[in-house]
Amino acid sequence: MKYAVIQVAILVAVVAGLAAVGQPAVARRWGLDGVASLHAAALISLVAAVLAAVPLGLAATYWRKSAPQVAFAGTAIRLLGTAGLGLGYQAWSDPHRVAFLSCLLAFYLVLLAVETVMIIVIVRRALAKPASKIE
Repeated sequence: MKYAVIQVAILVAVVAGLAAVGQPAVARRWGLDGVASLHAAALISLVAAVLAAVPLGLAATYWRKSAPQVAFAGTAIRLLGTAGLGLGYQAWSDPHRVAFLSCLLAFYLVLLAVETVMIIVIVRRALAKPASKIE
């Protein structure tokens, strides 16, 4: 469970940091509609990333040998979650399309890099052999 909590904390920090750093540029370029799109893209990306991270955290804690498969499935969950939520948001709301899709792509790519690093670290730790006791 600790891996899931760590992943969620990292993902929240990355999304919040990216939104804070990107907001002035988005506001200058697209105005208030762009900022609203930035916030929507941040929330969509965070939800999809958390939906993908929690299963890996649980698998790494309780079912260590399944961690690589769950990590691969988590990447697919994040892709499909981001696409589904993004399409749903565009159908439900009328966001500034260029700003929304640009921000969604930026969040997706940054979170992909962060997720890849987290997966490598967690899967290595989950599959590491326990140290033998020297007596």
